[in-house]
Amino acid sequence: MSRRDPLLRAIDAAAGTLALLAGLGFGIPAVVGAVHMARYHGIWTLWGFPSYGRGAFEQVLGIRSSVPLIIGFAVVCLALCVTGVLVVIGRRQARRALAVVLVPALVYCLGFTLPSGIVAVALIGLLLVVASLILRR
Repeated sequence: MSRRDPLLRAIDAAAGTLALLAGLGFGIPAVVGAVHMARYHGIWTLWGFPSYGRGAFEQVLGIRSSVPLIIGFAVVCLALCVTGVLVVIGRRQARRALAVVLVPALVYCLGFTLPSGIVAVALIGLLLVVASLILRR
């Protein structure tokens, strides 16, 4: 065992746990929001905020929120959960898989204007970069 193994394990645990929490924290409301939109044809509000509507997708790009768009985000959140767990348990290539999932996660967080999601994705990415630098030493 090398000296960096405990540090690398701690970084993996932090990155994977944050990915899991972000995936659950945004994915569960995404499913609820998609069901609400399918039923009532409107954007669901969570704690007074429009969830998955009226963000940059709509205001900047002209892409209205839809059930498929929100379900796409829920699938990305599921991928965050799965890859996060794989990173925590130390599966081979899990860090790379998580890095790949961060790209659509960032696009959705920017598109739905989810500031805490953007911060979470940035922190996970930073932790993955640090892990990569530790491995190259």
